Amino acid sequence: MYKLMIKYFFIIFCSIYVYNKILNIKNIKISKYILYGFFSCLLSILTYILAQYVEYIEFPLWIFCNFFFITLCTGTAFEVSLTAIIISFCFSYISIVISAILVSFFSEILGYANHSFILLILITGILQIFLIRIPFHLRRLKNGMPFLSNPIFTNIGIFLSMLVLFAAMLLNNGNENPVYVFAVIFILISMLFLIIWWKSQLTKTYIYKLKNKEIENLSLELENKNKRISEMEIEISSLSKIIHKDNKLIPAMELAVKNFMNNPEKSNGRNLIAELEKLSYERKGILHSLELSNKKLISTNVLSIDSLMNYFLNKTYEHEIDFNFNIRGNLSDMISNIVSESDLNTLLADIIENALISTKYNNAHHILAIFDAENPNFSIDIFDSGEKFDLNVLLNFGIKKITTHGDDEGSGIGLMTTYEILSKYKASFLIEEFDTVNSYYTKKVSIVFDSRNLFILKSKRTPEEIYLLSKRSDLIYRPIQ
Repeated sequence: MYKLMIKYFFIIFCSIYVYNKILNIKNIKISKYILYGFFSCLLSILTYILAQYVEYIEFPLWIFCNFFFITLCTGTAFEVSLTAIIISFCFSYISIVISAILVSFFSEILGYANHSFILLILITGILQIFLIRIPFHLRRLKNGMPFLSNPIFTNIGIFLSMLVLFAAMLLNNGNENPVYVFAVIFILISMLFLIIWWKSQLTKTYIYKLKNKEIENLSLELENKNKRISEMEIEISSLSKIIHKDNKLIPAMELAVKNFMNNPEKSNGRNLIAELEKLSYERKGILHSLELSNKKLISTNVLSIDSLMNYFLNKTYEHEIDFNFNIRGNLSDMISNIVSESDLNTLLADIIENALISTKYNNAHHILAIFDAENPNFSIDIFDSGEKFDLNVLLNFGIKKITTHGDDEGSGIGLMTTYEILSKYKASFLIEEFDTVNSYYTKKVSIVFDSRNLFILKSKRTPEEIYLLSKRSDLIYRPIQ
């Protein structure tokens, strides 16, 4: 009586364990395992009672009860759950057969074969728990059977599992005839085939997902190319209109120039120059827009950074700002050794956003970002042609949120976040403002991961501003000539 219930308990409990593992269900609490143990105990008692009246009731009853119980506990889809239950009972029974063979073998050698049968059953069950865990510690099998949701990959596995369960039913019916030996041999051979099937389906699933991913990427690439073709058609149409218009305007302007040369009146000359400047400006603007729309940035080989740079490329394009980006060295090495990818993204987003907002309000629209990963101290330089830093921003940087563009997109949060990240890595923050009227850029903001945590301003300020800046003890002011 007890030996059968103990045997049933370990088979049911291990099947539930296998079920969770092959479906890669993680973070199972101890309380849930206690619930699984209690359920296994109740089902073992019920099985023992019903087995007295109905032959071969064990596995049909277990599959039926487990289906409703464990599906309810895990929320797995019915089709997947039924497949997983059949396979899990198959592996559970194989493990107890192997465990029983090992215990019988060693008990004979050690002379414990005549000891309490219940004790040997308990040892068999405990050994089964250890054996059933082995496959899920192998590198290729540790993630279970992710292919169970696809019927294409499960048919052979279900067929083999059903044959093992049928052999198990014969095995439970008696152990004194050739059927018993045949069933044991068949179960052991089936175990090898199931392991081979498991590994082969993992390979097929990987190839299947790889093909789907490739198809998805190709579809996306095709979609992008079709979109680009549509954009180019619009651009070609615009250029065609310009050419068509110029075919008529150029001869007219040529005639106007000849007439002016023959009759050089000032009023005619001014009108002619104004018209030529207008035409030149229109074409310059159109060509500049086409140049920006076709621009491609170099890759950093860091997906999140590339995505961020392309985001700002599109955003600066909307505001007709010329955005460029350059990199020296291997950025991925810097991310792993010096700064986290998340913090680097936040820094870049904040300082480039500030440069963009500042640049919108100046006549010259240029931003340049440079990553220098070749020097011992990793640095980021952001050049822009925007306004110089407001005095209040410099005085309150890292102290409180402040912005001079609250009516636009400025909030002051970005500079506060920048200061916090700089403090975290003890990085230095350098601002250099150029005092050249015709300079391509008006300022440069640099972040240097040098573990010095300096705040340096290199600029030309009025004496009053210098006096106020000197009150900030952590700010180093360096005048430019």
